[in-house]
Amino acid sequence: MADQFKIRGIYAQLTGGNYDEQGRMTDVSALAFACIKVLAVEQPADFHIERMDPIVDEKLDDRLVEVYIALTEKERSFRPGSAAAVEGAGAGAGEDVRAVVPPNVSAGAD
Repeated sequence: MADQFKIRGIYAQLTGGNYDEQGRMTDVSALAFACIKVLAVEQPADFHIERMDPIVDEKLDDRLVEVYIALTEKERSFRPGSAAAVEGAGAGAGEDVRAVVPPNVSAGAD
């Protein structure tokens, strides 16, 4: 639950509180940035989310969403009730299930 509050706090700072009438976050890139910042525990050495520059990198929004999708898919894979979590239950050491930024996503412009 603490991660959820951290994500909401970062989102609010980035957007100045950009929510719709139902209180949902409306800026997908800011939500992706906040989730990556809070949830990613490991990333490639050349990936620095704070150094990503929307002025230099026209595809920044796409990159953020790409990483966000990979991150949330990985996170869901080890939650109770998911197919991957059920398959791996009791199977021993297994794969490291921490959220990892895909190595093919760079922090810089192409």
